[in-house]
Amino acid sequence: MLAVANTSPESENAIIDAFCCDINLNDYSYEQLKSWQPISQSSVLNDIIAQAIEVKKINILNEIRTLTAEEFAAYKLAFPEREEILSQYTQNVLIPNISDLSLKELIYIDDYFSEDFHKHVVQEISGRDDEIKTVLIKNLSDYNKFEKLLAERLKYLIENNIWTCFVEGHKQLNSAYAQIGIVPDNPYSAAEQYQRLVHICFPTHKIREILQNEVDKFCYEINNARIEYHKVSGKKDFKKMAYKVPELRLNSDVSVDPLMGISEARERFIRNREDISTGTSVLGWIFGGVVGLVAKGIGDWMAIDGLVESEFDSRKRYMEDVQQRLLNSFANYSNTVISGIDNSL
Repeated sequence: MLAVANTSPESENAIIDAFCCDINLNDYSYEQLKSWQPISQSSVLNDIIAQAIEVKKINILNEIRTLTAEEFAAYKLAFPEREEILSQYTQNVLIPNISDLSLKELIYIDDYFSEDFHKHVVQEISGRDDEIKTVLIKNLSDYNKFEKLLAERLKYLIENNIWTCFVEGHKQLNSAYAQIGIVPDNPYSAAEQYQRLVHICFPTHKIREILQNEVDKFCYEINNARIEYHKVSGKKDFKKMAYKVPELRLNSDVSVDPLMGISEARERFIRNREDISTGTSVLGWIFGGVVGLVAKGIGDWMAIDGLVESEFDSRKRYMEDVQQRLLNSFANYSNTVISGIDNSL
C-alpha cells in the first residue's frame, strides 16, 4: 500500500484514508513500523507512521521498566532493533537515579548491563566506603561459605590426581612385572623383587609434589582474596590459609604364602621330568626310539605348561593381595589430605 501511494496523488489520498479509517497500527510491531519508513515518500503517511512508532516506544519503555536485570539483558538479545530505546532508558532513567540504588543493586545490575553503564557504577561505588565496609562485615559468613564452595573444586582436583596416580602406577607395575619371566624360588626374595617395583612405580615424593602444587595455587588465590576483603572492610588482621600435604605412606606388605607355590611347582616339575624320562626310556626300548622321543616331547610340554600355570597363579594371587593393600593406602591418603584441606580452610 505504501508503495502504491508513491505512484500518484490520487493513490496517496486513498492510502491515507485507509490508514486513518481502516488500519489499526497498534496491531503491528515496532520493528514492522520502522521497516515501513524507508518505503513511503508521503509526508502525511510518514507522520502517521512516526506517531505510531512513538506510541510503541512508550509501550516498550513501560514494558522494560518492570524487568529484572536478567530479563533486561535477555530482552536486549531478543530485540536487537530496540537497542536505541534501551540505551536511552539506561542513560535517561537509570544513570540519573543511580545514587538511589543500594550497593547490592548496583553490583547486581552491573553484572547484566553494558560496559558503558559499568563506568558509572564504578564511579558511584567508589564513594561508598562506609556502605562497603558494612556489607562486607555483615556478609563475612557468606564469604566463608563461598571459600568452602571453591574448596570443593580443589578437593575434586586432589582426589582426581591421587586416583590417577594410583591407576597409572598400577599400569606401570603390571607392565614391569610382566617383563620378569623368572622369579626367585625363595618366596621372600620374590616378594622383595616385587616390592622394589612397587616403590618405583608409586613415587610417593612425586605424588606429594603434584598435590602440593595444586594446594599452593589455591592458597595463593584464597589469601589474595582475603587480603582485599579485609582491607576494604577496614580490618588489618586476617588468617592466611596454608597446608602442607603429607607424604603418602605406602602399605604394600602382605603375606608371602602365595609365592611359596612357585618353589613347590618347580619341585613338582623336576619330579615329573624324572618320571617322564623313565617312562619314555621304557617305551623307547619296547617300541623304538621315535615313539619314545614323541612321548617325551608331549610329556615335557605338559610338565612345562603346568609349571607356567602354577607360577602364574602364585604370582597373580600375591599381586592381588598387594593391590588391595595399595588401594587401602590410597583411600586413607585421600581422606587424610581432604580432611587436612577442610581443617586448614
